[in-house]
Amino acid sequence: MKKKLIESIKKLIAEIGSTSTGEMQSQSSQIYKDRAARNSCSLVESYNANNITVIEYVHEQEVNEFFAPYEDLKAWQLKEVLAELKDYAAQIKEA
Repeated sequence: MKKKLIESIKKLIAEIGSTSTGEMQSQSSQIYKDRAARNSCSLVESYNANNITVIEYVHEQEVNEFFAPYEDLKAWQLKEVLAELKDYAAQIKEA
């Protein structure tokens, strides 16, 4: 299931290009590997053809940025990403 979702995401990104949660005006970013650390979190901030960009925040300040594979996300997260990308692609086509 995850493999098909990832294939669909990558196919859509090939059509619309890399994008970010800011560009799509997302309500929120996906949490990357939820950790129980206080005052810190890692969020998926952009999507491209091969991977995701994750930014780590401590006390709301960016402290690190790295790339990770789509496979690191859970199936439900991939479904949400795909739905958001589809909505965004539809908006682009209307414009």
